Amino acid sequence: MKFGGTSETKPRSGEMTGFIGEGVELQGEISFKDTLRVDGKVRAKIASDGELVIGPTGDVEGEVTVTAITVSGRLRGTLRVKERLEVHGGGRVEGDILLGRPGLVVHDGGVVEAQIQMGTTKEDQGERSEAGGHRKASAVEVV
Repeated sequence: MKFGGTSETKPRSGEMTGFIGEGVELQGEISFKDTLRVDGKVRAKIASDGELVIGPTGDVEGEVTVTAITVSGRLRGTLRVKERLEVHGGGRVEGDILLGRPGLVVHDGGVVEAQIQMGTTKEDQGERSEAGGHRKASAVEVV
């Protein structure tokens, strides 16, 4: 993949546009488009309308807001997902999870130790609390 320049070098939607490799440690705030893969250690606030992929050696801690996420490594913190959270065998998610729509898949060997709210994201939490209750989970897929 070429960097910079003309419209011919722009990645197609859904392509990986960023990579944090094994042995890399990063702290701070991260925003990205399309797909970011993490195989290193990240302590950050992450926000994107794209997909976050945490590889088997990836270790992410912080506040994460994304459209979709796939976890094969470890994630700790507050996770807001608009569409889909998928935890593969060997993957681990710990903390609080807010899913915008029911889209949780946990494969054999995946671990989720979290408080999970489905049908809600940060944007509609005020609406939910005004209504005086939690929305019920309607779909969890365990593979």
